Amino acid sequence: MAHPTDTQIDYTDLDAYNGTFWDLGFRWQWDPQTYQDLCGVEEEKERVRSYIARHHSHLLAAYDGDFLASLIVQKKAQRHAALLAARATGQRAELTCAGVLEA
Repeated sequence: MAHPTDTQIDYTDLDAYNGTFWDLGFRWQWDPQTYQDLCGVEEEKERVRSYIARHHSHLLAAYDGDFLASLIVQKKAQRHAALLAARATGQRAELTCAGVLEA
């Protein structure tokens, strides 16, 4: 799979991931380059699982990798839908640790 260019990055998706990490208490963020690199992994759950294994492997001592990746993907999908709905109104949506605020 080809890596997306900066103009192809789905920033709504990236914002949804980053908000989800904070919602779940993980104090990390993906920058556009990290997101691009991870897009080389086709399946979303595997993308998250591989990131955790490489960068936060200590979490795998406390959590099952499949469980953690599934939780992140599920919560990210909810946040992504909320972001799209807010942006569809033409209003700027802002992310907070508690969710999406319409500004």
